[in-house]
Parts: sequence; structure tokens; C-alpha cells
Amino acid sequence: VMKIIPIPVPAPFPVGDVNVYLIREEPLTLVDTGPKTPEAVAALRTGLGRAGVRFADVRRILLTHAHEDHCGLA
Repeated sequence: VMKIIPIPVPAPFPVGDVNVYLIREEPLTLVDTGPKTPEAVAALRTGLGRAGVRFADVRRILLTHAHEDHCGLA
């Protein structure tokens, strides 16, 4: 069973928070990254930490589409 962990990340847009998904299998994968803001970086770092993962552990990033709230931190 694939382990998928949603990580809510704040976005400075009317959509509100967006979810980044950590696929907790090898290779560790993020689906989307959230927007490029200090708040998003902090939330993503915290969410990864709760899952026992560091940014450096992530080996793959999949972007669903090119909107800033989904790919800004890529």
C-alpha cells in the first residue's frame, strides 16, 4: 500500500492553502511544491519533518501543472 502524506502549505492567493503530497516510498517524491514564499518553505519543512524527512531526502518532484501555487518552490 502506497503511503501518501498530504502537507498543507499556505498560499498568498485567494485559493487559500494548497496541499503538497509526500509519497513515502523510494524514491521519496513530492507531488507539487507550493508557492515560493518563506511561509510555504516553513510549512513544507515542518510537514516533511513530521514525516521524518528532510528536503535533502527528496529524490523526485512531480508537478501537476505550472501555476505558481503548485510549482513555485520547485
